[in-house]
Amino acid sequence: MIKNKNMDNDIRPPDSVVRERLQEDIRSQYEKDLELALSQSMDDMHIYEQQMKDFEQAAMQQFEERKMQREKDVKPILALLERLARFDEKSRELLNILDPILVSYQNCVIDNYVFDEITYNYIVHFLKLVRLTEEQKRFLESIILC
Repeated sequence: MIKNKNMDNDIRPPDSVVRERLQEDIRSQYEKDLELALSQSMDDMHIYEQQMKDFEQAAMQQFEERKMQREKDVKPILALLERLARFDEKSRELLNILDPILVSYQNCVIDNYVFDEITYNYIVHFLKLVRLTEEQKRFLESIILC
């Protein structure tokens, strides 16, 4: 191992100590109050933004849960009506009427749909012939109104 004789010369000497003195606060009371108000306003704004983010997340979560529940309710009914529509013209006509309504309900676009009396009676009469559970019939009656 080769040692450099001038190794001590490569080390830089320490910086000299500097003594600093803080300046006196020469701002007026108005400037101090203004800075305090701005600081409090910024803090309030950050708190409000966080509350709005939390609210938005909760609303989105509630919407997704509601949409999933509605999809769970609508999917079996649509599947049954689609199976029946393959064999019967009246079933296909009923599916053409109910499908957009049920899909809109499933996607949380509408909560119910009001039909005229003739169409309502036609749908209710046909639904009595379809093998739906009592719960599914009550569910459809809550969406389809006259």
